[in-house]
Amino acid sequence: MGISFRQIDTISSGIKEDCEAIISMFKEFIVYQMLDTDKVVDLKELQDIGFDEQCSVFRLLVAENSADKQIVGFILYYTKYSLISGKGIWMDDLYVSQQCRGSGMGRALMSALAKQAANKSYDYIDWRCLSWNTSALSFYKHMGSINISETYGIYNHKFALFGAEGLRLVADNYADNSIFTVRKYRTEDWHELNQLFNNCLKYEKQEIDRSKPLEMHEFNEQLDIGLFRVFVAQLKDNNNKSLIGFVLFYQNYWLNIGKGVWIEHMYVEDEYKNLDVSDMLMTAVAKHTVQHSGLTMGWAYTEYMKQFVDSCRQLCANYLRDNSNSHLFHLNNHHLIQLINLDN
Repeated sequence: MGISFRQIDTISSGIKEDCEAIISMFKEFIVYQMLDTDKVVDLKELQDIGFDEQCSVFRLLVAENSADKQIVGFILYYTKYSLISGKGIWMDDLYVSQQCRGSGMGRALMSALAKQAANKSYDYIDWRCLSWNTSALSFYKHMGSINISETYGIYNHKFALFGAEGLRLVADNYADNSIFTVRKYRTEDWHELNQLFNNCLKYEKQEIDRSKPLEMHEFNEQLDIGLFRVFVAQLKDNNNKSLIGFVLFYQNYWLNIGKGVWIEHMYVEDEYKNLDVSDMLMTAVAKHTVQHSGLTMGWAYTEYMKQFVDSCRQLCANYLRDNSNSHLFHLNNHHLIQLINLDN
């Protein structure tokens, strides 16, 4: 017999003591999603990375059954940043125990997440759903979210490098270039970088309301608190030290792998595409990930990534995965408010 949502009266932020139950539920999730892995992070790692007072990589929402105080549903999420939408939330996992499906718990968890986004002045929630999971696709559609993949035809290949060894093989491939250098963004780069941002959005064929331009102080504030990182490629010529490319990325977390990074944007000016700029930008991110004990590096494929993907196939094919069987979903500010109001 199923459980009605009236019996599940507590949705709250996860605490360290919930981690054991989360790992147990994620093992159910692996079976349900038919994932090609049986690996799950260990308990101490989940507790240390999720509940570090100085730098927590992710957050949890948990649903508890009031009858026996057992956790029967959860969401794992973290903050993200996009040049298109600004700061928001990435929902990496939403899972409800089998006996509680159809009880309204999934919507209640999503509503709680929408409230978290609103409280932090985030404007959207993004996530992916596997293409075969028709019940979940229908659930998200009826909730008012936008299926970006269907609406805009965006079915990007999602690549990832898994494991410390694969990342090290790529990071060790980094080499100095006589024409350009790759380094961290500096405040004085802003005006040039902002022009590269505009060019990147044109390349990605993204329309954005330029009546509200990206402000330098806001961008730098988000960078300073660690919401994301930016590396730039700069020419070495004494007469021309222009920026010719950039990569923007942020921390993420996967329960079957652990801590890593996601590359949100990468762009190189057309006239420099043949100089291995994209390769070196991506390799710099791999090096950064290794230095910060990350275990995975993911990105959505564009033509700029082709050379890097080819390099990875030569260097560490066993550590490269193509995960392209999913739909991308988006809840904007308007739909977040609707979802919150529906649950009140």
